[in-house]
Amino acid sequence: MYDKYKEFAKNTNPNDYKIVEYSYEIKEIFNKAGIKKDLQVPFDNVNARGKINPLLNINNTMPEIVMFYNLRFTEALGCFRNNIYNTINPFYWIDFFIYFPQKVLNYLNVINSIFTNIVNIIYWAYFINWFLKSFLLK
Repeated sequence: MYDKYKEFAKNTNPNDYKIVEYSYEIKEIFNKAGIKKDLQVPFDNVNARGKINPLLNINNTMPEIVMFYNLRFTEALGCFRNNIYNTINPFYWIDFFIYFPQKVLNYLNVINSIFTNIVNIIYWAYFINWFLKSFLLK
């Protein structure tokens, strides 16, 4: 997708809207990489100045918008590369199982830290109880 965008950015034809076909896919890539949707990019040129939402103006070839997409695609590539490395990283999986309840509650957008801590304590109490009964107290 990044290659398609770079090809579009090099093209000088202002009537080329082919990249708009891929805007949904690009937004999904950015969403999965955790890139915010409500970003505003400031611009200042001869005709106007202000802020523009680059995700709604993908076919705009202003240097600020092109720079935004180059940076965000690079950020997304780094995020996905990190996810690939984490799949084989044992410390990632240890951390995942230790904080499993917190990760689930964060995924469900439960922000209350007291509730999250209580659920984590219950999780660990259950896990320690199961471990003791299964392996040590036979």
